[in-house]
Amino acid sequence: AIEMEIRQQVAASEAFQDQRYGLESKVRTLQQEVHRVVYHVGQKDQELASKNAEIQDVRKRLASIQDEMDEVNRQLDARCNEVEAVENTVRSSRDLGGKARVLRQMVQETHGTMDHLCTLLEEERQRKAECEEGLRQQKVRTELLLQLLQHFKSRTTHLSPESLLTRSLGSSSSSSSFSGAAAAA
Repeated sequence: AIEMEIRQQVAASEAFQDQRYGLESKVRTLQQEVHRVVYHVGQKDQELASKNAEIQDVRKRLASIQDEMDEVNRQLDARCNEVEAVENTVRSSRDLGGKARVLRQMVQETHGTMDHLCTLLEEERQRKAECEEGLRQQKVRTELLLQLLQHFKSRTTHLSPESLLTRSLGSSSSSSSFSGAAAAA
């Protein structure tokens, strides 16, 4: 009876040892997965920082273009005022017609420059919108990765070797005392 109980204890001990090795292997696998996820989140943070830097650069360029546009508008207003003055002079003096044509050509060139600047501004706005969309997507991905990491973290805290061993010992103590009582009977 004692030999049988010793064999049962040895078998139970070996089973616990096998369970322990299995759990340790699972913990290592989960730790590796957590490290991969942390590394991936770090990469995404770097990408996000890069996108933020790009957005800041686009904003600076946009502000610079806006300043240039304001200056062109001031110049355009000045040119328009000049054209109006010339047109008034042409009405009163027909011999100034040639000069008026030259000033009109300058205004047309200014309008061409304005059109070009407007096109550049629109391109910068589109780039800004693309960058903002990329940033938004990065934030969503980062949030999902953080949630996934939290999920793995919460799952691994319940899988600590101490808590599993405590649970296993608690259930084996009750089953071994049951088998000991059955053997005594």
